[in-house]
Amino acid sequence: MAKDITQKIEEGTALPDILKGVFEMWSALPKQPDLPLSADFSLENIPSKLLPWSVLVDVQDAPLDFRFRFWGTARTNLIGAEMTGKFLSDIASIKMRDGNQDEYAEVCRNREAVLCHTPILRRSGIYSIRISMRLPLSNDGVHVSRIYSAIDPDSITQDHYDYYGTIPKKGL
Repeated sequence: MAKDITQKIEEGTALPDILKGVFEMWSALPKQPDLPLSADFSLENIPSKLLPWSVLVDVQDAPLDFRFRFWGTARTNLIGAEMTGKFLSDIASIKMRDGNQDEYAEVCRNREAVLCHTPILRRSGIYSIRISMRLPLSNDGVHVSRIYSAIDPDSITQDHYDYYGTIPKKGL
């Protein structure tokens, strides 16, 4: 697993409720033959609370890279950058780029859903964790061609905004 940050999601894996519902929806999709098809997965079925924290990436081969097809607005607010249409390799922060690269590459390699416990180092020197999930999707039922990812919004704290130097949006 990617530096012990990720774990394979199996039946009985403890998931936050909001992620559990999406994982169950993904699990119920027919496997064609090994993986759910991208065409059967729709962002319209993602809970409205989770959609702004969601990302959908297209897997690019040779060299392996990931293009952000959809980048939720809460993620834009969190990191201070809109990434829709950009590649993972475009991310300037080496730590952020490499951490995501490892997690996405693991999903492609193992063709399995993973739960990520991504650490961030707070200014105080204490680590904080961001919880997210990555689900593989396929165009041919065998190879991972797309990955859906979502952060558990309840795992995001002021520390995460401080880490990126951003300010959380409040209300409407």
